[in-house]
Amino acid sequence: MDQEQTLIELHEQAANLRPAQRLLGIGIWKLDLDSMRLTWSDNLYDMYGVGRDEFGHDFNSYVALVHPDDREQMQLHYAAFADSDSKHFNFEHRILRPDGSVVHVRGVGEITEGRTGNVLTGVVQDISSQVRNQKTMDEAINLVRIAGEMALVGGWRVDLEQGIVYWSDVVATIHDEPDLSEVPVEKASTTMHRSFGIAFAKSLAPVSTRASPTMKFCSS
Repeated sequence: MDQEQTLIELHEQAANLRPAQRLLGIGIWKLDLDSMRLTWSDNLYDMYGVGRDEFGHDFNSYVALVHPDDREQMQLHYAAFADSDSKHFNFEHRILRPDGSVVHVRGVGEITEGRTGNVLTGVVQDISSQVRNQKTMDEAINLVRIAGEMALVGGWRVDLEQGIVYWSDVVATIHDEPDLSEVPVEKASTTMHRSFGIAFAKSLAPVSTRASPTMKFCSS
């Protein structure tokens, strides 16, 4: 398949998928496995921060865009795929744009037979916002953990359907059970301080008949 025909087909696919592309932040790509020529849909130039005339449209040009800290692993991952019998390829790494900004991308591809040889065709998605959100959540959880350790305050959750109490490391330490993260309700009632354990057990009786299958608390 020549470059012109590939571009025509790619643009047709892009037109059909444009609403989904805008909604999900994805683009389409094709890699000719014989020539290693890489073809992108229009929106990928914005995603990767390069102009159409600036990009070399081959595998090595793509590798040059991968973040230096991810580049070696990305190449090893592709080499392992190329040496395997698998027709399905997936990847996730960072892109270092020419302006210095970093984009996290995730993609999948599948080998299909073209007119002149095999072609790896796939989609790629900008997952930067997902990565940032996960990082923010992880940082918040870590801060809560640190604060809990400093104040000896821990959290626990009761699964009424399963009859299990899930508690944090701090709660486990408070009750001298450092190796337990989940315990049956009966054991939790007896493990806790007697006066609180009795109150804990009584509190579950009326709640167990309500709609919510879980309860969440703090303990110190």
